[in-house]
Amino acid sequence: MKSILACLVLALMPLVSEADPTTIEAAAYGVDPAAPDNTAALRSAVAACHKAGSDVRLILPEGTLRFDATSLESPKRVVQFKGIKGLEIIGNDTTVLLTGNPTYVTNFYFEDCADTVVKGIVFDCEYPMCAQGIIKRFDADGLIEIEIDPKYPLIEGLPIESIIDGDPQTGLMLANIDLYKVAIVSTETPEPNLLVVNFKLHMDANDPNRKREMQEIETVLPGHSVVLRQFSYGGYTLEYDKCDGITVEDVTIYAVAGMGVKSALSSDHILRRLTIAPRKDSGVLISAVKDGVHFTHAIGKVIVEDCYFDAIGDDAINVYSKYRNVSKITDNSSIEMIFDRNRGWQGPTPLSGETLNFWEKDSMQPIGSAQVVNANWNPNTKKFRVRFSGKLPEGLKPGDWINSSRYVPSFEIRDSYFRGMLGRAIVISTGNVVVENCDIIGTCYTGMLLTSGARHERQGPSPRNVRIANNRFSNTGGAAIYGYVFVPDPGTDAMNNITITGNTITEDPRMAKMRLKARRPDWMHWYAGICLTSTSDLTVSDNSFSGYEIPVFLENIKNLTLTDNNSDTPSLAVLNRTVGDVTVSDNENLTVESDEKDYHWDLGYIGIMR
Repeated sequence: MKSILACLVLALMPLVSEADPTTIEAAAYGVDPAAPDNTAALRSAVAACHKAGSDVRLILPEGTLRFDATSLESPKRVVQFKGIKGLEIIGNDTTVLLTGNPTYVTNFYFEDCADTVVKGIVFDCEYPMCAQGIIKRFDADGLIEIEIDPKYPLIEGLPIESIIDGDPQTGLMLANIDLYKVAIVSTETPEPNLLVVNFKLHMDANDPNRKREMQEIETVLPGHSVVLRQFSYGGYTLEYDKCDGITVEDVTIYAVAGMGVKSALSSDHILRRLTIAPRKDSGVLISAVKDGVHFTHAIGKVIVEDCYFDAIGDDAINVYSKYRNVSKITDNSSIEMIFDRNRGWQGPTPLSGETLNFWEKDSMQPIGSAQVVNANWNPNTKKFRVRFSGKLPEGLKPGDWINSSRYVPSFEIRDSYFRGMLGRAIVISTGNVVVENCDIIGTCYTGMLLTSGARHERQGPSPRNVRIANNRFSNTGGAAIYGYVFVPDPGTDAMNNITITGNTITEDPRMAKMRLKARRPDWMHWYAGICLTSTSDLTVSDNSFSGYEIPVFLENIKNLTLTDNNSDTPSLAVLNRTVGDVTVSDNENLTVESDEKDYHWDLGYIGIMR
């Protein structure tokens, strides 16, 4: 009888469903488009989110919400979200506008949050991210005269961080000069809207090629547009630290004095219909002063879909972790590990159960791996002590490279548009990568960079299992696709299993003439369409090239398939030091040159920098 009654009670109980999220209307806390500064009001709404704790939806009101950047205390964050699980921040035709100097300001900061969604918000700054003008005179002995556009004046009281030339017709940056502040000796304004810059080069100052380039461009640079950046390495629009499950959707960033979306030690990123670009028809030549998207030590997956990047001050997207090095082998199952740089964060302390991979220091050839039992960081010696569950790989020695399998996210980019990066469109230092159906136009340097090693803050790991398919590259300053590993003698297994297929790679003669790379035709990372080195199991097939004398340059390759590519004019495919299984067939207008000619492919910059 009791069991029958229990069944009846259960049958009469309502079905239990997941609770709806707690909805918090920011307007109820005083957030108002009419207010000159909404910082305090929005912080009150965020406090209510923290009180709710989880499953929270914060709704921002329609209109332009102003936030006074100059009044923010350090760290200069408009709002901070910490420890919230299940957080949605939803805009309603909402613009978040920073007024005043936005240097080192972060709009929304997230720490230890999970399942976070930011959707339907426009972010902008009152200040344009650069001054702009036209080069009137360039003197190779160290003088530039610039006519400043009064629509985009210099901001009084801020130093000039860098000066970059561009094409006034297309609005694309050229970076024949990318003059850093360390080279700027003095500036003066002898009359309104006229800036005179005196500079002195330090990098390659005695290089005869550099001197010749400077003299040649004396007649080229006058008439070029110019960008004068006064913000550098500033804050972030969205910053994530140790967060799990990040979605940014239908978000537009018109201006940020640093990076657009930045994350560290966070997992499972989805960017969908993210736009980082100046306002249409505004004439502004810079949107994000530094990288558009910058993910370090990401975990799990990174997915980028249907996004739009234009006029980014460095790279549009960079996904990587950091190599460390073996400092000392203390016994057969433990080491001391060091981040071998004089600056920068040393990286995360390895976790118990984490797998560390080891790579030979001079060649970046794989050595083996081991599983961590425990690890600790000593801030005095600036070294990690790491103990493993078994013996260390045979042949491991001090100086060898180390990366963690934990921080090798899969990386997928589809149906996205990249234009006018001062750096590169996509930087790849991870594994299991797909880049499909994207447009990459007018980057100052290479369109897509596959890299690891001793440069770029010890960026790694080396790319493996990469598919680059059905993309369209146009007028990239360097090679459309460039892959290299920066170690003294990179081996053929430094990168592995790379497929480049079905891409269209085009160089417009007018744009090529405006750039200095034609003056260094032996520098393949600038001059070729594809420049790839130190790779095993490489396929280059079904690609179309236009405007290149050397569409394909490959060196130090093991197991190569080069088939069914075509060029618009008779041209060269240069294969240096290819070994293993090599298949070359059915390439149209591509004559294969296989010799030991001394081409230069290791990263070097063309132009005047510092």
